[in-house]
Amino acid sequence: MNAQVPDRVPAHGPVVIGMLTCLSCLAVPLPASLAMLAGGAFGAAGDGNLIEAAGAALCGAPPGDQVGFAIGRGATGQTLGRQVP
Repeated sequence: MNAQVPDRVPAHGPVVIGMLTCLSCLAVPLPASLAMLAGGAFGAAGDGNLIEAAGAALCGAPPGDQVGFAIGRGATGQTLGRQVP
């Protein structure tokens, strides 16, 4: 099992980085920064693709920010007990 993990990093690493970045932008306490650093380290060592890792992080952040904004915007009136325009 442990020997298979390093073999799967180049294939699934960017997907994991994108998901962690998206969830991190939703205020879920996940180590997205460490995942990005690990993606860069794998890219520098030649075990992964640096462009894919950076692209996954860049593509994961905006959806997480937008969903977090929509949740906050929709919940503002309910938590304050009044209607916000």
